Amino acid sequence: MTAVTISIPTLNEESHLPACLADMQSAIDACESFSFDLHIVDSHSHDRTIEIAEEHPVVDDILYSPKGILTARDHGIREAAGDIVVCIDADTRYPADFLQTLLAPFANDETVLTYGRAKGKRTELHIDTINRRVLQNGLPLLGYCWVNGSNRAIDTAAYERRGGYDLSKDSDSVAKVMYEEQFRFPLELRAEGTVAFVREAESFQSHRSMDQLLMIGRKEGGRSWDFMDHYNLLSRCEEYVLEWKDQVLK
Repeated sequence: MTAVTISIPTLNEESHLPACLADMQSAIDACESFSFDLHIVDSHSHDRTIEIAEEHPVVDDILYSPKGILTARDHGIREAAGDIVVCIDADTRYPADFLQTLLAPFANDETVLTYGRAKGKRTELHIDTINRRVLQNGLPLLGYCWVNGSNRAIDTAAYERRGGYDLSKDSDSVAKVMYEEQFRFPLELRAEGTVAFVREAESFQSHRSMDQLLMIGRKEGGRSWDFMDHYNLLSRCEEYVLEWKDQVLK
């Protein structure tokens, strides 16, 4: 039976982690084709994240990593006991069939990466939702992929053979992080085998994740991101327009 490690990076996730762990327990119970262990990769939380993890029966180990989402993911993959690592996020919800669906393509020995669709609690068509739908569904049609951070499974040996994520991209720039994690490195893995988009493997991200557009304060991994959510964008633009008009009129 193939061994799978579930890796969850955390930083002050006390409000989201209990529900995520409960989902993983249900998903593990529903998936009999693999054996599982689950570890937390914490960037030194100062809330009850570690206490929650220590008390939950589905958690097998707690690792510690410097801040930075790529750094935490890399550490979790390299320290994994499993032949496959499922990378998820603490602020995301998962259906009971998530693991079985996401891991099914690994029945083919050539598979090195599978990924599914990330949805959100918001249903209105704001710009971030549109961007995600276009990238997730459109790029595979063009022969590329957009691999969601909260919804992927990676062959551990293939990851290490390709050298892992470029951690120099783990900076304050969301563009650099997303390009490396969700686009460039998945293309690298194609040299190792098959990359499969599993449309039915869905995850449901919190408002915090779905509200990213141009500037926001912080995200899991502890980096300060140079993006602002779209709800504040219009008011910020209005401020700039008014300031510009004042300067012109003077």
